[in-house]
Amino acid sequence: MVCGLVNGIYNGHIPNVMTGFRAFSERFVNEIVLESEGFEIETEMSIKALQKHMKIGSVSIHYRQRPQGAVSKLPTVRDGVKVIKTIFENI
Repeated sequence: MVCGLVNGIYNGHIPNVMTGFRAFSERFVNEIVLESEGFEIETEMSIKALQKHMKIGSVSIHYRQRPQGAVSKLPTVRDGVKVIKTIFENI
């Protein structure tokens, strides 16, 4: 859902906005002002790069399931709301 929103609104082709490695050019670091402080920062960085028409590359990663009985420590709903808010605040 997040990838679809970001790619649709900002005309991107990012396969996964929420995961992966990030490397930035000196231009990006000098020109971009980031406001996020939490989990939503990955989304904001992607949006700002798309808005500046910067080159974005992707390297596929492989997911694996959590071990049986393990639970996420992330507050999914709270972080999800922040991510969605970030998407629409940057239009």
